[in-house]
Amino acid sequence: MKSKSSLFLYALLVLSAMFFCALLLKKITVPFYYHLKAGSNYTIGTLETDNPLFIIKDSIKIIDRNSLNLHPAPEYMADPFIVKENDYYYIFYEELSSKLNAPKGADISVLKSKDLKKWENLGRVLDEPFHLSYPNVFKYINKWYMLPEAGASNELRLYESNNFPFDWKLKKILMKDLKIYDTTLIIKDGVFYLMGVNEDKLRLFYSDNLFDNWKEHPKSPIRECYKNDVRPAGRPGIISDSLYYFIQDNTYGYGTGVIAYRIDSISPSDFKDKRIENNPILFRFGKGWASNGIHQLSWVKTNKNSYFCVVDGNQSHKMEWGFSWRNLPEFR
Repeated sequence: MKSKSSLFLYALLVLSAMFFCALLLKKITVPFYYHLKAGSNYTIGTLETDNPLFIIKDSIKIIDRNSLNLHPAPEYMADPFIVKENDYYYIFYEELSSKLNAPKGADISVLKSKDLKKWENLGRVLDEPFHLSYPNVFKYINKWYMLPEAGASNELRLYESNNFPFDWKLKKILMKDLKIYDTTLIIKDGVFYLMGVNEDKLRLFYSDNLFDNWKEHPKSPIRECYKNDVRPAGRPGIISDSLYYFIQDNTYGYGTGVIAYRIDSISPSDFKDKRIENNPILFRFGKGWASNGIHQLSWVKTNKNSYFCVVDGNQSHKMEWGFSWRNLPEFR
């Protein structure tokens, strides 16, 4: 009969082998240690204004990642979309983990607030085996939907929440065999329009049904040069009775600013827009959180009839290593 010490040693070896296999397969993250890769990271900022087309950059307040009870704080908090439901505000955003050996690619997470000042982290709400970003969340006929950027799947995927802001399930694959990025939805006169980037072109699609029958618009592509206003930068909206949409300014590199366009005509047969004079409405500035750029804008109307906006800023950083006793193993 084997001694107890031999059995213990055997069990320890088996468990160690299983643990390292899980690490190699990226089914588990390394406990305690994390790192930020050299490069740049995004942080979410908020502000209140009476006109999102004229933003005072000094009024932007940064959401401190270290205050969100995330251990460790994520490497990326980008592409924020803000919505309101039942007197609470929610910011959906792209989260890229800084946990060592974490699976590649980002997930979608959400923050919650009652007063637009203190934000509570609700954690990850959508996780796929491929990269996700740009969580375009919207409400349609009393149900919440999300059109995240999922270009790595080669599909345009629509998700539905069964318990907002959680429990997102794939509702419908709207288009297949199509790498499209930062898909942005416009609903006008009972017609659905989708604009997004494909092969460095800003393409436009339309349908009379959110879930089916999508066709490319006869005016598509709207623009064709990657460095010339093609990548969407947030949710379109009505400002002073006109419809606007937002595009990244990539003139001086990826995502250095946000440009606003006014839509003068949109129908299944026509599309006319105009780049407004006050552009870019946001641009990289300072030496801190937005020194490399700002590439997203989303807002909600408040009870004070003002606009509460969320943006994201990009800042360079060196390779950083850290230790967190709360960074326990996470199984995927």
